[in-house]
Amino acid sequence: MQRYDVALWLTPYSLRPDYVAFVEAEAASLAVVQLMRTYGLQSVSKVAVTAPDGACQRWDMECSAGAEREFA
Repeated sequence: MQRYDVALWLTPYSLRPDYVAFVEAEAASLAVVQLMRTYGLQSVSKVAVTAPDGACQRWDMECSAGAEREFA
């Protein structure tokens, strides 16, 4: 397990993320899904995830909470 810094945007035009948290997960994508479930979010517009090694991943797309099947 690693600790990821996850930011979620609900709309594509927002300058700041709506949700930000550190999440323990086995993969960056699973950290996103876990944070979405924590807040009961069905979908988000943008995602940014920073891994412990400093690597950052960003997605500008609709992501649904059921996506763990696609990422696993």
